[in-house]
Amino acid sequence: MDQNCKDLPLGFLMNTVGRLIYEATQKCMADMRVDVIELGILWLVDLYPGRQQSDYARFQRRDITTFGRYVDKLENKGFLSREAVEGDRRARALHVTKAGSAVLAEGRLKVMAAQEAVIGPSNARVAKMRDLLMDVLDAQAQDIPLREGEAG
Repeated sequence: MDQNCKDLPLGFLMNTVGRLIYEATQKCMADMRVDVIELGILWLVDLYPGRQQSDYARFQRRDITTFGRYVDKLENKGFLSREAVEGDRRARALHVTKAGSAVLAEGRLKVMAAQEAVIGPSNARVAKMRDLLMDVLDAQAQDIPLREGEAG
């Protein structure tokens, strides 16, 4: 690629590299019982357990109905559980099950291998990029109560 690539917008570059990583991850996960999106949901619920599925859907910027279908699949596979929320009989909190934790552990290794296949081993540049992206998510996620003590 030539010098003109420096003029490409950051969002375009991030989307393109994200798709490369996504494709590599799909290939690495071909033998698993979950797909990349399902693994991402397990990962998020594992990081922030006990939230309502609408919170996770908003964080991932996914349609709540579509997100609910993924949660249904994961629950039917025995990887997620929905538990009643005290004080709200309609609300259900999501938790990763023991079987889900095992799938997640395997998936984490495959995701990291796919990521390394595309961008190389983790180093200071990758850590810096991850920090930048987390800063952006934190700034944009003020209305999404995933972490303890945050209000939505």
